[in-house]
Amino acid sequence: MKTTRKIIITMLCALCIILGTSYFLGMAYFQTHFKIGTTINGFHCAFKTVDEAEALLSKEVSSYAIAIDTRNGGVEKLTAKDVGMTFNGKEGLVDIINNQDYRLWFMPEIKEHNLDEESYAIDSAKIQQAIAKLKCMHNMVSPESARIVDTDGFYQVAQQVIGTELDREKAKQVIETSIRQWHKSVNLEDKGCYKEAEKTDEKELQKQCDFLNSIKDVIITYDFGDRKETVDVETIRKNMLSKDFKLSQKKIEEYVKSLAEKYDTIGNERSFVTYDNRTSSISGGDYGWQIDIKKTAQDLKQMITDKTIDVVNPTYSQSSVSRNSDDIGHSYLEIDKSHGSVVLYVDGNPVVQCQARLGTDISSGFYRLKLREAAAEDGTKNIMYFGDGAVYQFDDAAAMPDFSGNEDISATATSNGVKQGCIAVDETSMNTIFTTFQDNWPIIVYDDSNITGQTTQGTE
Repeated sequence: MKTTRKIIITMLCALCIILGTSYFLGMAYFQTHFKIGTTINGFHCAFKTVDEAEALLSKEVSSYAIAIDTRNGGVEKLTAKDVGMTFNGKEGLVDIINNQDYRLWFMPEIKEHNLDEESYAIDSAKIQQAIAKLKCMHNMVSPESARIVDTDGFYQVAQQVIGTELDREKAKQVIETSIRQWHKSVNLEDKGCYKEAEKTDEKELQKQCDFLNSIKDVIITYDFGDRKETVDVETIRKNMLSKDFKLSQKKIEEYVKSLAEKYDTIGNERSFVTYDNRTSSISGGDYGWQIDIKKTAQDLKQMITDKTIDVVNPTYSQSSVSRNSDDIGHSYLEIDKSHGSVVLYVDGNPVVQCQARLGTDISSGFYRLKLREAAAEDGTKNIMYFGDGAVYQFDDAAAMPDFSGNEDISATATSNGVKQGCIAVDETSMNTIFTTFQDNWPIIVYDDSNITGQTTQGTE
């Protein structure tokens, strides 16, 4: 019995010695070797020294390749050689082995180790060149939204084009980052590297096409007296549609503005034959036609929408007696500043012709009547306001008869108290002018500087 016990004790001691020796031998071994179960960047490095692991990873690096998945099922490849990749991570391997718990060497390493990007040296110039040579970087097709196209005046919806156009800088960054992180593949579409077209509603586009095709018979004719302007489908196509083929209020206003520039007459230079058969060229003043651009544009858009066929007038913010090229008409008040003459024409016939006294600062031009007053607070009678001045009744009976219009008008005006910018007319003449002149007739003011020649035609 004692012998048996001795044997057991001896065996146990021997076992302890063996286990203890094995444990300490294991501790010593795994101070310089990676523990069982150790994986580094996906490679099994158990029982290897740092140098052995370095050799393994260097070999694996040389055989590295990444698959680049492109749109429409395309796949391209870059290798370690293409990008100049080499293993440079010995320090990282040393850190891993120094940080492993060699005292528990008998327990498998569960944690997977990954070296940082600095462990792989990549030639920056080579990787940029390699990425630039990829097929996906060339012959890109730009994406296009579903859109309206004009085919010889017929509008239809063109389908969306997905395209293959990459955001080059983003794609380069994604590929390079994937390589530096030792990824075996990268999907450029999943990474959002492709440019996308703006989303559009094809149903709404079709409605728009239907509308555009429905206005092909629109004919809106603007009446400018002896001239006409027609708005038809061709005019609309060229002038009133936005880039996405919508009726553009802004463009319609621009079109109406072009009509205003062509047909508005306020301030325009006009040829005029004076009472004494001289030809003149006169500009300035506030008489004439003026289109209300915003209102006319609004009305035009509505008429197009309603598929109108009609002859119409623009909306005017100011109108005159005639809409023809010659908008003066045959009834007007004519004032010759240089000779002090005032003539009232009615239907081409001179009804009043008299001399007048003129104040200073009376500008040449065609004017509209702003206001008329039978009497003002200062006692002035039969006043007709225009521009910055007025024509009114001159009541100094003693002074008026000796005025022939031949003397210095400004001096005479000052000495006889004519208001600045005004024309003073005798009582009889002014009574006729005041009661006969109609609100929409023009007042024409000029001097000898406006005269361009002599005409053989009769008076207007």
